[in-house]
Amino acid sequence: MKTSYLFFLLLFTIPYGIPVLAQETPRPEIAQAAELNENGDYVAAKNLLEPLLRPDAHALARAEIGDAWNIVGTSYTLLGEYAKARQSFETAIQILKDDPTRLRYYAAALDNLGSVEMEEGQYEASKALRLKAKKMYEIDHDHVGLARVDNNLALIAVRAGRFNEARQWIDQAFQQAALSPESDIDSLGAMYSVKCTIEARGKHWVEALKWVQQEVTVLETRKNPESPLLADAYALRGEVYDRLGEYSHAVSDLRNALSRYQKSPGPATPLYCSAELIYAQILRHSGSSTEASRLESQANAALAQIHRQQCSGCTVSSLSFH
Repeated sequence: MKTSYLFFLLLFTIPYGIPVLAQETPRPEIAQAAELNENGDYVAAKNLLEPLLRPDAHALARAEIGDAWNIVGTSYTLLGEYAKARQSFETAIQILKDDPTRLRYYAAALDNLGSVEMEEGQYEASKALRLKAKKMYEIDHDHVGLARVDNNLALIAVRAGRFNEARQWIDQAFQQAALSPESDIDSLGAMYSVKCTIEARGKHWVEALKWVQQEVTVLETRKNPESPLLADAYALRGEVYDRLGEYSHAVSDLRNALSRYQKSPGPATPLYCSAELIYAQILRHSGSSTEASRLESQANAALAQIHRQQCSGCTVSSLSFH
């Protein structure tokens, strides 16, 4: 019987940095760090902002400090350092919650903290945070934000095994996305991912492939296709191909994903190691058991090393141990 790391969802719980508006001019360092996160350079993003957040730095206005903690928390989340991410988002929330001009930034921080709760298996706490964020986005009439949070609520339901609820939330996410005058490629890709996962959980593999194909197609149009987001999509499609018995396609997709992760965020990260475990699984299913065992040992050893290097309260994504 096949085991699976189904499905590769770490980046689909992706925290959102700062929802910069066209008429806004954020501080250059904050805008640069947000872009670094989008491009998968999480270490560079946090290294850029952390000196500005020291108590004696006095480099940022109060609202900017909230934004910066939100971005640093995003970096930590995507590096699997959840205790540091939690502290960052909680700090951002405390700063932003009483500023009526920063409503969507506050909502993003709530949603982001929900990502940490979900990765640590605290589904009800994650849902409560996302529902609170949803109310903030409703007040601000932010359809992009609403689509994101509805998608994340669908993902929580998937993780918790509540698939009817997941379908309701993902349908709402698409409805909100259709109401937005802005095009958000990354959010749309994440919604296709969740649709794929819902179908896959029901073992509707052909339907799952249809949705992940759409995800790959839309993410290939983003301005930086080298982003880890596209690597995630290839990893997810590779898992679906594996379940369909199309091993050559599955192997090709995982090699593509690993090549992209090698560049960003790098090999010594939970993302890369988790993808390596998926690749090993596919190799085993295709008959290459010796190579699969070698890769599994390598990836598990690397994950253990990453875990030891992080603070005692941090955990690697639960995907790594399914």
